[in-house]
Amino acid sequence: QQQQQQQQLQSSQQQQQTQATQSSNQQQIFQSHAQQHTSQGNSAPQERPMQNKKGPISNNNDSNQSASMTATANSPLMSSTAPMQSQTTRKRQFDTMAKKSAVLDARANIVSSSETESEVPKISRLSQARSVLNASSHVNSLTSAKSSTNSIHKLSDLSSIQDLLQRPESPENKNDEQLTEEERAQANRRRNREHARNTRARKKAYLESLKTTLDELCRERDTLVSERAGAATVLLEMQKARSDVLLSFFALRSSCEKRRTVWSSILDETVTCILPVTPYRSFPSSEVQISKCQRNVIGIDGMISDAASLQVLLNSLVDRSKHPDGIIQFRYTLIAEEAVVSGNQMMSRWAMTTTNAVSLGARREVGKTGMLCARFNSSHKIMSLELMFDVMAFMLQLKQSSGSNIFTMVPNTFQTCVGPFAGNKPMVMTAAERPYNITQVNKAWEEMTAWKSEEVVGKMSCKILQGERTERVALESLMSNILYQRPLLASLTNYDKNGQLFRNFINIYPLSTDSKITHYLGVTVHCERLTPNGNRQAEPSKTGDSALEKLEDRAKDSKVDSEKVENANISTLTQSS
Repeated sequence: QQQQQQQQLQSSQQQQQTQATQSSNQQQIFQSHAQQHTSQGNSAPQERPMQNKKGPISNNNDSNQSASMTATANSPLMSSTAPMQSQTTRKRQFDTMAKKSAVLDARANIVSSSETESEVPKISRLSQARSVLNASSHVNSLTSAKSSTNSIHKLSDLSSIQDLLQRPESPENKNDEQLTEEERAQANRRRNREHARNTRARKKAYLESLKTTLDELCRERDTLVSERAGAATVLLEMQKARSDVLLSFFALRSSCEKRRTVWSSILDETVTCILPVTPYRSFPSSEVQISKCQRNVIGIDGMISDAASLQVLLNSLVDRSKHPDGIIQFRYTLIAEEAVVSGNQMMSRWAMTTTNAVSLGARREVGKTGMLCARFNSSHKIMSLELMFDVMAFMLQLKQSSGSNIFTMVPNTFQTCVGPFAGNKPMVMTAAERPYNITQVNKAWEEMTAWKSEEVVGKMSCKILQGERTERVALESLMSNILYQRPLLASLTNYDKNGQLFRNFINIYPLSTDSKITHYLGVTVHCERLTPNGNRQAEPSKTGDSALEKLEDRAKDSKVDSEKVENANISTLTQSS
C-alpha cells in the first residue's frame, strides 16, 4: 500500500509538471501576440496622419492594455507556482482579456474616424463603418467559445481582421486629396457613366410605363366603343322588333281580326289598354274610370271587342242604299323615327285615317293622330298600351262625314234605353241569355216587321224574322259575337209577319247593368225590300230613311259656309292634337 501511495504521488507530481509546462508555453504564445498587437496599435498614427489629435490617447490605452496583459501574464494567477487554480478559470480570464482588447481597438478606430468625418468622402466612411461592424461581429462570434485552444485561434483571426482594416484603400474609397488627377478623372467618368446608365434606365422604365398605360387606355376605349356599338345595335334591333309588334297590332285592329291565337302572338295575356272615353262607340261600362275620364281595356278578349267596336263605328258611315255590302278600310301609321325607347317602354306618334269612306258614300275621310306609350315583356309582347288622341276633333269629323247635324250617342247601359225609343230607325232590345227573348221594340221596328210589341215582347225572340233564305253563315257569325259579348255589324235576309222578304242591315250593341252584360240592342241602319226571288225592289223602304236623307241633303246644301267653318275648326284641332 505504501508503494502504491508513493507511485500515486509521483504520478500527480508528473501531471503538475506537465500542466506547468503547458501553461508556460501558453504564456509565451500570449505574450508574443500581445506584443504584435501593441506594435500594430503604435503604428496606427503613422499610417493615418489625420488621426494625430487623439492618437497618443489610443496608443497609451493600447500600451496600458498590453502592459496590463503582460502583468497579468506574469502574475501568480498564470504562473506554475499556483497549482490550486483550475484550468476553467484561466480559460475564462483569457477570453475576457481577448474581448477587452478587441473592443478597445474597435473603439479607437471609431473615435479616429469620427474626428475626420468632414474630410473623408462618403464612400470611405461607409466602407470603414461597414468594416468595423463586420470586425466587431466577427470578434463577438470568435469570443463565444470556451476552450483556450479556440481562444488562441480567435486571436489569430483578430489579427487578420486588423490587417484587413489597415489595408490600403482602393481608389474608390480614397478621398479627393489622396487621388491623382488621372484617378480623379477616371472616377468622374465612372460617375458620369453610372449617372447616364441610371438616367437611361429611368427613361426606359418611364417609356415602358407610358406604353403600358397607353395600351390599357386603348383597350378600354376599344371595349367601350364596342360596348356602345353593341348597345346601339341591340337598341336598334329592339326598337325595330317593337315597332313591328306595334304595326302588327294596328294591322289586326284595322282588319278586325277575331282569332284569339293571332292576337296572343303579340299581346300578353294580362295586357291592358288605356283609352279616352268615346261616346260615339260601344264599350262595357265596367271599363270606365270616371275619376280619370278614361277606359281601361283588360285582356286579349277586351282588345278584340274594342277593335270590333271601332269597325262598327266606321262602317256606319257607309251609304247602304248605294253600297249595301261596303266595308270601310282604314290604316294606321307609326312614326318610328321619332320613337323614344327607355328600358322596356316605347313612346311614339301614330295616325289613323280612312281610305275609302268617300267612295262608299261618306262626305269626307276621317282620321286622328295621337301618341302611344307601350310597355313590353322580355318576349317583345305588349304588356300595356296607352293611346291618346283628341276625342272632340274626331267627333266633329264623324259628324261631317255622315252629313248629319245631330250626332247620335251610342248607348252602353240598359238604363239609357229604358222607356220609348227615340229616332226613326227600327230598334229592338233582347235579353243577353238564351232564349234571347225580345224585351222592347219601337214603332219603326213594328212597321218594318209588321209585328206588334204586344205580340213579341217577353214572348218571342228574333227567330220570328228568320226563314228559308236567311243566311246561315252570317247568322253563325252573329251568334259567335253574341257569345263573346262583342258589338257587331250584320246583314241578314229576314221575313216580316206577312212573309215578305227584306234585307236588314243591323248594328248590335251589348248593354250593361251593374258592370254586367244583360241585354243587346239591335239598330237597323238600312232596310230594303226584296222580291220573292231575293232581288231588290225599286220602291223606297217603309222606314222613311230615304225621304229624311233628301231633306238632310237640302239642308246641307244651304249650309255650305257653316261646314267650311267647321272644317277649319277641325283641321285646327287636329294640328293641335
